[in-house]
Amino acid sequence: MTRALDVLGIGNAVVDIIYSVGDKELDERDLTKGSMQLIDAATAAEVKPDKKSLPLLFGGSIANTVCHIAKLGGSVHFIGKLATDSIGSQYIDDLKASGVGFDTARLATGTTGRCFVFVTPDGQRTMCTHLGVSDKLATVDIDVQAIKKSKILLIEGYLWSAPSAKELILESVAIAQANQTLIAFSLSDPFLVAAFRSEFWNFVEKDVDILFGNELEARALCGTNSVDESIGQLAQITDHFIITQGETGSVAVVQGETFRCSATPVERVVDTTGAGDSFAAGYLFGFVERRSTAESLAIASNLAADTVGHFGGR
Repeated sequence: MTRALDVLGIGNAVVDIIYSVGDKELDERDLTKGSMQLIDAATAAEVKPDKKSLPLLFGGSIANTVCHIAKLGGSVHFIGKLATDSIGSQYIDDLKASGVGFDTARLATGTTGRCFVFVTPDGQRTMCTHLGVSDKLATVDIDVQAIKKSKILLIEGYLWSAPSAKELILESVAIAQANQTLIAFSLSDPFLVAAFRSEFWNFVEKDVDILFGNELEARALCGTNSVDESIGQLAQITDHFIITQGETGSVAVVQGETFRCSATPVERVVDTTGAGDSFAAGYLFGFVERRSTAESLAIASNLAADTVGHFGGR
């Protein structure tokens, strides 16, 4: 069957507000470096530093991924919830300028989601996310025709925190499977994985065709102390998964065969925001273009290296 779309992504639509901070500022806010936590509007006002942020950037894990795929030449569409505020309008303009299809209905009440990103001198990012209307994504937003004409349905683990979004995921997956659309899943965050470990495990085992995660996320899912132990456990429930290991590189296991790829050298790590998102984009683009696993990993590594060389995930 000929598919008009390479990848249909479903995820949180948020704008990134980035601050350069020191480790002391993380400690003052009781933030764990490298983590992501959800916050409410009141906490958002408290956590915001009393300093100027970098220019507003558009983010969201899966949104970042599909934007990268579009820039590589892939055909993509995104489903995510935005408000009818000015930032929501700018977000859509950015998606369309990147070549990403988008037509999810917006909400007239509430605000578009915001993610406060704290970047320390070592380039590590720590995130506090106020989802705004992003957590209002629901089954009414399912685009059945887009799913049917997509090669891959890409989903982020971040959505699991909203019950209505989780319901949307399960229904979308059922439609995808009925139409031979592959399911790709990003674990998103080790703390999130730990919170939903049994649900994620069952989802990966039952429904996921291509799994992405970093070393910490894989260990959280498997309850292991090493990436090698995680690889052994994951191989028992899925036959196509990719684990990123930062400067160590990445490993993919496909149909029982293991592929390893060195990290592309980076002169200076500025900001790790979106590194995993761009890595997934490079790999999926290679996959839909029928490149070898080794080639797909190389594309992914190069794209991730480019991303960490500047602020923001796109």
